[in-house]
Amino acid sequence: MSDLHYSLTLHFLQAEPVAAARKLELVDDTHAAEIVKDAPLDSAVNVLKSMIPSVAAKLFQHFSNEQCQKLTESMEITDLSAILRYVDDKTRSKTLSLLSKRKQALCRMLINYPEYSIGSMVETNVLIADSKMEVSEVILRLRTRDYSYLQWVYVVDSSHALLGTLYIGDLLKAENKTKVGTLLNAKVATVNANTDLNTAMEWGLWEHNDSVPVANKQKEFIGVLHYFKLKHFASINSAKEKQNVSFSSDLFEVYGDTIINMLELVQPDEIASKNIQKNESE
Repeated sequence: MSDLHYSLTLHFLQAEPVAAARKLELVDDTHAAEIVKDAPLDSAVNVLKSMIPSVAAKLFQHFSNEQCQKLTESMEITDLSAILRYVDDKTRSKTLSLLSKRKQALCRMLINYPEYSIGSMVETNVLIADSKMEVSEVILRLRTRDYSYLQWVYVVDSSHALLGTLYIGDLLKAENKTKVGTLLNAKVATVNANTDLNTAMEWGLWEHNDSVPVANKQKEFIGVLHYFKLKHFASINSAKEKQNVSFSSDLFEVYGDTIINMLELVQPDEIASKNIQKNESE
């Protein structure tokens, strides 16, 4: 592949990560891994999380410890655990060892849930506070760690059962010595982590909510399920059913040659061209 085509390929990964993921799924994992290795970190992460997890897992065995560490530090726990579910024990142990003890535990928890359950894609990086904590203590916790989802404080009791939520804005306006358990905006119900994802897709609550709290079978709060994660799950399932995704004419006008060159990494010119022509005609 020429330098120009290689540059265009990397740009394609950055500009169209989902489309690139669909094509890389058709490429030998050794060559696909080489392309992902050379991509900017944010592009590599976006492509990997857009790939079918079982296919993305094959790429991880080709990454060095340094490359794995950069990727794991940048990926969300839910996306990483979805991929690590499919790697061999040695690769999983190596990758998990690169994480902090806390992230290791969270990742193992998600992996232990069945693949098609809510628990497998729970967002665990949320702000949780015991009801007896003072506002000043929660604000200190807020300042000392980055959170992926920071709209609510999830207030729990001594058994870690969810009592309710507190809006971040209200937390910041409250008196420092106030107990957060007295400030709850609303009591919210939790859903069971073992619920099937297809069942969750049909819930009417998504008409008015973009996330829902999740509890394990012991009724302990473990995180939240985002609706956009469910949509991502649906798109990945669709990709599994039809890996030869057709691309829009706009994409082919801009990236047609680039896609052909990606396929030519492992396919003769004639075969690659036929595949592209087939997709264009669909």
